Amino acid sequence: MNERRARFTGKARRPEQELPVKNPWKLLALAVIKEARRDLVSRNPYWAADARTFLESAWYGQLADFAGIDPDWGRRKLFEEAALVARQAMKVAVK
Repeated sequence: MNERRARFTGKARRPEQELPVKNPWKLLALAVIKEARRDLVSRNPYWAADARTFLESAWYGQLADFAGIDPDWGRRKLFEEAALVARQAMKVAVK
């Protein structure tokens, strides 16, 4: 019988690539804050309450500092956005 080598055994491995971001932990912190924003404007009152509790906590302040965001400014912007979404939802409900 004629034995053959596997077709791809001699192929060189790809070199390891660097991550597209310098600090993946900063990206994770931003993702947590973004998820809180999504929960805050959701129509689920339990998720919105959890997001409000998170945004008022010290943990949010630490994550925002780590991500390079002023915690008070970020908190204010997120609450303003939630109020705007609630106002728009009320306008749609009235029509």
